[in-house]
Amino acid sequence: MQWRWSELLACVCLNTVLARALTGGLQQLFGTESDATEFIKERFQQQKPAYFSCRDNCTRDHRGLWSLDVMAHITSSGNSRPLQYEKNVKLVKDGQTAFTSQKPAKWSELRNGLMKGATIVANGMQNFHQPLHRLCSTIERELLSWVYVNTYNTPANMAGFAPHLDDTDTLIVQLEGQKEWHFCGLNPVDLIKIRRQKQRGEISDTTNLDPDISCSETLIMSPGDLLYVPLGNVHKVRSVGSDMSGHLTISINRHDLTWATLLSLLADPDSEEQYFRKHADAISKKAAETPALQSRLPLEDFQWSVDNNDLPVGLKESWQKRVLELAKDIEPASLRTHLMEQAKSEKAWQVAFTDFRSRLGMGTLPLHQACVAAMGKTKQSSRFRRTSPWVLIQPMGGQELVVAVDANREKAPASWSAGLRFALGAFDEGTSRRAPFSFLELKAAAAIGSGEVGKMLRFLLDSCAIERVADDPAADATSKIKTEL
Repeated sequence: MQWRWSELLACVCLNTVLARALTGGLQQLFGTESDATEFIKERFQQQKPAYFSCRDNCTRDHRGLWSLDVMAHITSSGNSRPLQYEKNVKLVKDGQTAFTSQKPAKWSELRNGLMKGATIVANGMQNFHQPLHRLCSTIERELLSWVYVNTYNTPANMAGFAPHLDDTDTLIVQLEGQKEWHFCGLNPVDLIKIRRQKQRGEISDTTNLDPDISCSETLIMSPGDLLYVPLGNVHKVRSVGSDMSGHLTISINRHDLTWATLLSLLADPDSEEQYFRKHADAISKKAAETPALQSRLPLEDFQWSVDNNDLPVGLKESWQKRVLELAKDIEPASLRTHLMEQAKSEKAWQVAFTDFRSRLGMGTLPLHQACVAAMGKTKQSSRFRRTSPWVLIQPMGGQELVVAVDANREKAPASWSAGLRFALGAFDEGTSRRAPFSFLELKAAAAIGSGEVGKMLRFLLDSCAIERVADDPAADATSKIKTEL
């Protein structure tokens, strides 16, 4: 069925004033728990496009999630794992990409490209920027899907890509400026063919389609707007207005968590890659015309099990019954018979459960890896501040402390107790604002030697309990570029 955006777009004005701190990732984006819940039930689960406009008295502001200042900082501060061209970041203009070989990205080169009209595209920034990491990790739990974030900064009145489609669902967050989105028609048969080519790696996410393709549906996104684009909708985008545009594309990989994928796993449990399995083509073809095979697996209970021997009572039997029902309509007959047999194989089910468990555990890097990648070099003149809720646990009679940061648990020497309490509890007097502190201030509070203080700082940075306050020359990059543009 071919969707018409004009029929399915839901214009929702987000004008609720926030009354309390936001906790969930989707609630952070939508502003209220009710709006986030409505999005999940009415749009995401139904795979229906939706446009959520932020106008009138809307107070939604997402600029704190990403800016060119962050990009400048990440590419200028000597990170232990620098961004690489092609792999992490690239410059794109009119469908053409600059810097196609992998080498460390330089802010000066990105800045010059932006000044010449190119879009800065940064991939997987949840693994380099803590606010995006937190956002992705919570959305992954809320939607039971892999989630990652690409960022786009485009000069005024410029286009980055020609008509193309993405092979994931996407949630677009407009940060600044305006973007004009055009949605294009495509024959459903051709669309299925393109999706399968993309799944096999024969064409990439950014492979351009016919530039003359009809793109009749149009909308303009402004700061605070959200746009949900389900898998496979062809579109092209350009910035409009007099200001530079910036937006996030939150990619939601949920098409791998379907009944069709489970059937593919059961049919070929010895193959490691889904799209190169022997029977994958026949199952994918059937799934393209069978909504029941496209529907997502009921993973809410499964995600809490520890291993294959800790499954909720009756889950395997329930799934097995459903697989046998779905297999009745699979062609050819030989594959149907094979699936019926495999559905009774203990080995096949163990492979399937292990595969889905690994999928639920993938996505964003562990929090400490994201921090290590983006923290940069530290000096005695650097200043730091607490970033995360924390719990400091000292076992009775033990020689170690345990610092809990989000889901991470890190052990530290008991002699660091005073220093850790100072670093993780430092506030401005009379306020709840996190107060920056220096190396010397931490040393005085900890009452230990400089070498141990250095180890403590590295420990806190590695565990993402603190961050270094930016002190590099790239600060305020956004305002400088805006002035020059």
